[in-house]
Amino acid sequence: MDYSVRKNYELAGKIHKAAMKKAEKNVQPEKKLLNIAEELEQFLLEQVAETKKEGGLAFPVNLSVNHEAAHATPGISDETVLLQTDLLKVDIGVHIDGFIADGAKSFNFSNDHAKQIEANEAALEAALSMVKPGAEIKKVGEVVEPLLEKAGFKVVSNLTGHGVAEYVQHAPPSVPNVRNNSFGKFEDGMAIAIEPFATTGRGTIADSSQIEIFSVEEERSVRDPHARKILEFAKANFASLPFAERQLAELKLSEFSRKVGLRELVKAGVLHSYPVLVEQKGAFVSQAEKTVIIDGNEAIIIN
Repeated sequence: MDYSVRKNYELAGKIHKAAMKKAEKNVQPEKKLLNIAEELEQFLLEQVAETKKEGGLAFPVNLSVNHEAAHATPGISDETVLLQTDLLKVDIGVHIDGFIADGAKSFNFSNDHAKQIEANEAALEAALSMVKPGAEIKKVGEVVEPLLEKAGFKVVSNLTGHGVAEYVQHAPPSVPNVRNNSFGKFEDGMAIAIEPFATTGRGTIADSSQIEIFSVEEERSVRDPHARKILEFAKANFASLPFAERQLAELKLSEFSRKVGLRELVKAGVLHSYPVLVEQKGAFVSQAEKTVIIDGNEAIIIN
């Protein structure tokens, strides 16, 4: 791995660690999810600004609650309040010069889900121990799945760990959290987000109808002036990285114009949409995630 690339990953990881410590203080029951997200995002941007380097959010702060597994972030005027009994996943991404640190942690203040969170964290630690130069990628699933099963939980089988790359938050390789016959090895130069999900449900997730996150996929001409305004703003502020609908607030569009513009851009293939990923109703999903970089003979956990 190039020295400057490693340093960018490590700096992103340092900021990510600080943001997670901030989350441990700021995430409190009876607080609006919107306030939690905005406070964490502001903190991340301030930390990046202090580096005097190019950087920012790798994606909007994800706050997925209970049966939501991923891609949930508060809406533009979201009034949802975190409850004492909720199982909340806080997933944060930050980049320096495009090089991303991605990581997540689960919170529950009633301690109803303490055993699940503890098992999930143990599964993450076991998975991280498998990430070594030259090691088979499938070894991760071979330690994660039995560990969570022994603790009485299922793995979310259709969510995997993944590579991260320059300005790309989901890149090869895919890192399964279940036993399978996948090929591939961890190699020099890779950066990988390892993220097992535990569940009390069926063990699979599906797309919901709720969509709050988008990214620019392919630039094409669109007729609607509001759609063009959204596209120009997204390109200028987020490049190809994901953004939330609420981050378009400064455009001062009406809700109707914003929704119509986003819908046209998705329909035209200009924007990619990220539906909230959900387990079955009544299930509880937890998540634990860290990013590892491989530099020569070293595997370094950056956050």
